[in-house]
Amino acid sequence: MGHVAEASADPRVAGFVRAVRAVMTEPEVVAALASDEESVRRGLLPWVRRAIASGEVRSDLRAERVVAWVQALLGGYPSRLSVDESFDAVRERDALLDAIRRLIRA
Repeated sequence: MGHVAEASADPRVAGFVRAVRAVMTEPEVVAALASDEESVRRGLLPWVRRAIASGEVRSDLRAERVVAWVQALLGGYPSRLSVDESFDAVRERDALLDAIRRLIRA
């Protein structure tokens, strides 16, 4: 989670997100983004399942839902950077990580 926040501090991220948005209807871009999302989901899911089983992560949501929400928060963070110049990635990093911790806390 922290690596997404740290990578988002790169000032080029906002422009990259805007550029991707501009081509979101291109089938190749849609397929690439879907593939990336699925790879992240497949990577997170076993970790979240183990964390739920060990009591480290909340168990009132299925692992798939926890992963979906984590992905939503992580995906929305760079998107926000692309539309709001006052949203500073470095300044907001701790808030992002806190939101995710609160979401998954057992």
